[in-house]
Amino acid sequence: MVFDLLPQADSFEGSGGAREIRYVVERSGDLAGTDSITWSLTPGAVNGVDGSDFVGGVLPGGTLTFAPGVDRLEIVLQIAADSQLEGDESFVLSSAPEPGRHCRQRQPQWPAAQ
Repeated sequence: MVFDLLPQADSFEGSGGAREIRYVVERSGDLAGTDSITWSLTPGAVNGVDGSDFVGGVLPGGTLTFAPGVDRLEIVLQIAADSQLEGDESFVLSSAPEPGRHCRQRQPQWPAAQ
């Protein structure tokens, strides 16, 4: 079983309300059973995010559970927009599939934010 983590688009925080960053997690191989993958978000090495950057005030994380026959689910990060002028911030999205499974992170296909 292989999981692919695919970022969907570049995102900007904005100045009000909330924004979403979506990652699609695709499962390939034998889809007959149930599989789970745990994910977490940590601050990046340069200008790392913190809990206040997210709706709920904490760094997000969770578990995706694929039912039999399901080949794709989404991780949705809820970004808390504010009026504070900030530079680009970074984070690392990590994943841990069940033993015997593998996860590949694909590179984003959009230009880096300026």
